[in-house]
Amino acid sequence: MRYLKYVTLFCLLCAHSGVIAAEGDRPVPVSVAVLNFQQVGVQDKALSEAAMSTIEAELSGLDNLLLLERQQLDAILDEQAMNISGIVNAEQSVKIGMLTGSQVLVSGKLIEMGDDTMMMVKIMGTETGRVFVVKHSYTTSELGLPQLDAFATEVAATVNEKRMDLLPTSSSTASMTQALKQAMAGKSLPSMAIEIPEFHISRPIPDPAAETAVASIWRDLGGEILAYDDENLKPDVIILGEAFSEFGMRKGDLVSCMARVEVKAYAPDSGRILYQGAVHSVAVDLGENIAAKKALTDAGYQIAAEMIPVLAQAK
Repeated sequence: MRYLKYVTLFCLLCAHSGVIAAEGDRPVPVSVAVLNFQQVGVQDKALSEAAMSTIEAELSGLDNLLLLERQQLDAILDEQAMNISGIVNAEQSVKIGMLTGSQVLVSGKLIEMGDDTMMMVKIMGTETGRVFVVKHSYTTSELGLPQLDAFATEVAATVNEKRMDLLPTSSSTASMTQALKQAMAGKSLPSMAIEIPEFHISRPIPDPAAETAVASIWRDLGGEILAYDDENLKPDVIILGEAFSEFGMRKGDLVSCMARVEVKAYAPDSGRILYQGAVHSVAVDLGENIAAKKALTDAGYQIAAEMIPVLAQAK
């Protein structure tokens, strides 16, 4: 399986619509990405770059936000052949959020009409689709750094103030399991064997967290789990996968780690692929190994919530 690697971190995308936080009551950082702005009729081609850079500078100075560096964002989008600029729609927002781990996207457009220039920024939660807009019109001849600074300050303040409104309401693993039970009422799961080895970049991780998360949900739903390496056992489904985590960044005494889990489920008798998918997650804690485990566990819960109904239907 081919990994989509991220080298920069920001926090905290949560797998089952929650936020993974470090211990304590400190504010939870929210991951933000600024997309390339679009220019319409603007004569000064450097204006959008200046607007983006000023907004990024304001966002990076806020303790409650973690900003994805634009060069890393561009690299991820380029790898997926996504050439996006200007105001993004909800569908694009969800896809970018899944690829980059960004919880909030800041996109924008500059429009020059006659003697006036309008600057419009759309702030969107990638998991909720909630939107806040900041826009102002300026006399083009008077538009300079003071106006850009003031606009960027307002945008950053709006992101910071509305950051929790842009995120989904937290939900626990127990509530996710309960929701799956209700959705699968009257259905049963096949027996399965599972193996998802994990690596924290440069070293393997003992006791794979993602595999444990999937197996835990499967067992809670009444499914049978057989040993993967016992040739005498014949599971109905075999789940194979790969998982990795890596250090993201340190901010104060907090460490953040990213994780990605990819799995494929197939019927061993026929070889038919029943499910194939990948998810990612980001987590924060005081220790790097614990943050990595949290992110891998959360990604495991994500993949289980997506995969199990498919396998139950295929039985």
